[in-house]
Amino acid sequence: MANEAFDWVLTGRREILTDTKDITAENVVQELNDALAIHRQNRREIQYLWLYYRGRQDIQDKDKKVRPEINNKITVNRANEIVSFKVGYLTGEPITYISKSDEESVRENVNKLNDAMYSLGKLAEDRELMLWDMVCGTAYRFISTEKEDDIPFKMYTLDPRNTFVVYSSDFRRTPVFSVSYYMKAGNTVAAPMVGVSQYQAEVYEIYTANKYFKIEDGKIVEMKPHTLGMIPVIEYPGNKERQGAFEIVLPLLNALNALYSDRLDSVDSFVNAFMKFVNCDIDENGIELLREYGAIKIKSEPNMPADVELVSNEMSQTDTQTLADSIDAQINVICGLPNRNGGLSTSDTGRR
Repeated sequence: MANEAFDWVLTGRREILTDTKDITAENVVQELNDALAIHRQNRREIQYLWLYYRGRQDIQDKDKKVRPEINNKITVNRANEIVSFKVGYLTGEPITYISKSDEESVRENVNKLNDAMYSLGKLAEDRELMLWDMVCGTAYRFISTEKEDDIPFKMYTLDPRNTFVVYSSDFRRTPVFSVSYYMKAGNTVAAPMVGVSQYQAEVYEIYTANKYFKIEDGKIVEMKPHTLGMIPVIEYPGNKERQGAFEIVLPLLNALNALYSDRLDSVDSFVNAFMKFVNCDIDENGIELLREYGAIKIKSEPNMPADVELVSNEMSQTDTQTLADSIDAQINVICGLPNRNGGLSTSDTGRR
């Protein structure tokens, strides 16, 4: 899938708000449609950042006008490095719950909770949660009342491209309802849009604090209460702006890719430089002999000296490396990565 480059600066995901306090069968479809208008914008950006992290970056769309046959597209995937470092640093060890209470029964229950989290593989879930946070700025966890052996619940990390939480528009920003959706595998239905004959049906699952709705093709197909007493989908914003770890340095990452690509273009152009013939002519047979033997015989006329030379102007590799190092250093400082070259950094984050 091609990654769609943006012609504006990404500044984080949008918070989805509603003025409605109570979601009912009468307004749930309209509320869903209103929220989806904002979510689709977030989803488009999340998909871009996800593919960027995996290596499908803007440099792949590089268009070279002069000598297009020499067009290297080098991805220096520092986005992946930034995310991997942050996830490893923040989730290196599993979270352990402790109690300040002196009561033995409370401590026993806390120990049981730790054992339950270990059995459910919470560390792996936390790492996946943190991965999404570092890539796109937000992540979602689903708490289910399914039983796992003697544990009365299960947890899942949801894909933020297909999940969102809607909050109240007042200053409290109370969660009003959550939405997660999926495509029905192998099923298509008649599309309501002109010019499109079929589309894969989307199934929306909506939770409030005490109700569950299932919507297909703009209609409620299932509705029932649930007893969890809370919205089971919990959002974990990476920061207030819901901005990914490498999102703020995207221009620098693109510049680094362009620099390395143009640098290799320069080397290829030098190796494959044009040959200039001055005051001499050569036919196709002569070109073939030149390719075979690497030498050519020319003859000069009086007052018209003949010459053959390469037309090349190689980029200064020293200056290019200086620029690359400067861009790398700025990325490290802005993203808070350790200074791998020593220098003035005295902390684990690389900040001075």
